Amino acid sequence: MKKTAVILANLGSPTTLTKRDIRLFLRDFLSDRLAIELPRDL
Repeated sequence: MKKTAVILANLGSPTTLTKRDIRLFLRDFLSDRLAIELPRDL
């Protein structure tokens, strides 16, 4: 039987809940190679 695990971690949050700060946070977070691993072919 194959087992699946889910890891939850707090990796920070935007400075404020404005659209601008959320966009900045997501841009920085999603471009961090240590946080998100994507295949090079994308």
